[in-house]
Amino acid sequence: MELDEELFILRASGEVLLHLDIHKFEEKEDKLLFGSFISAIMEFAQSSLGSGIQNLNLKNKNISFLSDKEYEVVIALISQESKRKHLTRHLNEIHALFTDFFDEKTIKEFDGDLSIMKSFSAKLGKRYKRKMDDFFENF
Repeated sequence: MELDEELFILRASGEVLLHLDIHKFEEKEDKLLFGSFISAIMEFAQSSLGSGIQNLNLKNKNISFLSDKEYEVVIALISQESKRKHLTRHLNEIHALFTDFFDEKTIKEFDGDLSIMKSFSAKLGKRYKRKMDDFFENF
């Protein structure tokens, strides 16, 4: 089933730390291909253009990115909508929650133990579900 909104948090290397269905706050498993794709696109933009990428439009999907050099992660939000102002604000809020929840060392030394990501997704769901529902209703 294709989803309208998805959230990815991945390392710059392309390793996906978290992939959520925004509406259900459920973790998804089909993440390896997307992580590799995003890593390649980000590296291409940096090496060819000298800057990162903030938005990518693919047919009926808009992918908005927020990169954090200190944590060495990328937060990506996929939506059918293209209201970048709202997506950017939303990404900034998710980023703030992420950096409040984790310290840099935990993320940089992440060993694949997904239990820390599950606890973050639970907190994200509790703190954010109403805001996210309101956010997507505004489209």
